[in-house]
Amino acid sequence: FSISLCKDISRQTIKGKTHLAVQLNSVRQYKTKKGKNPGQTMAFIVAEDSSGVLDGITIFPEQYEQFKDLLIENNTVVLSGEVSKKENTSIIVNKVTQIWKTVMNKCHFVGKLTDDPVLYPRGQTTLARFTLAVEEYRKLEVNL
Repeated sequence: FSISLCKDISRQTIKGKTHLAVQLNSVRQYKTKKGKNPGQTMAFIVAEDSSGVLDGITIFPEQYEQFKDLLIENNTVVLSGEVSKKENTSIIVNKVTQIWKTVMNKCHFVGKLTDDPVLYPRGQTTLARFTLAVEEYRKLEVNL
């Protein structure tokens, strides 16, 4: 799969399914009042990458329950989902993957990456280090 940028979503140049490699800036939990199961937790997320900030990210209750351990402020993740048909500048998330795990799974070799301090689990990266990790991932994606 290919990784989109936050600015691509903001500028409405991406439609349909997409993946974003981002740092989570804010995860606001919300209890549903209507729907199949009222009272479940969902979340609204603000995230950023090297291109900018995206605040229109929604994760519904079923996916929130499945991925809540990764939805921590300052964590670096790949958000997989679909651009909302109602609002072309927002994403509905259906999967969350830890960024370092995604990179390692994508590689058949890990040599350079595992020795590189860019990749840390669970939000221990700075935005600058995270940006470098995403750039490494994009290079690998092209070469695989």
